[in-house]
Amino acid sequence: LIFLQHVRSSLGRSSNTGKVFGHTLEDIIANEQAYVAEVYKKSKGIPLILERLVFHILHHVDEEGLFRISSHKRDITALREALEKEFAGAYTSGSIDAVVQDYNAHVVANVLKMLLREMPEPLVPFALYPAI
Repeated sequence: LIFLQHVRSSLGRSSNTGKVFGHTLEDIIANEQAYVAEVYKKSKGIPLILERLVFHILHHVDEEGLFRISSHKRDITALREALEKEFAGAYTSGSIDAVVQDYNAHVVANVLKMLLREMPEPLVPFALYPAI
């Protein structure tokens, strides 16, 4: 378990200083609560960024190779930076959708994978590994 935590912490982490990528779910939620408390109350504890990225991908679920085919690195980087910029201030689900709509579903899927990969702890926390 300790080895897995070490590998996880050393791989896939960027030196990003934004409020989304490279942070825990708890940190993302805390940042959202600070800026969009009224929107967050409706989200049932799911970070708005995750909700909106998944929502966009669900509308393109018939796209071939959605999570398998990679996109151009510049497009992935551009969307990531646009999302971080959006999250630097007040935002809404509509403003996130406006940013995401300029990109195809493959780019959005790659950014979602990047967001999850760069979290310091996986969605299923290390503490739950022994129970699994």
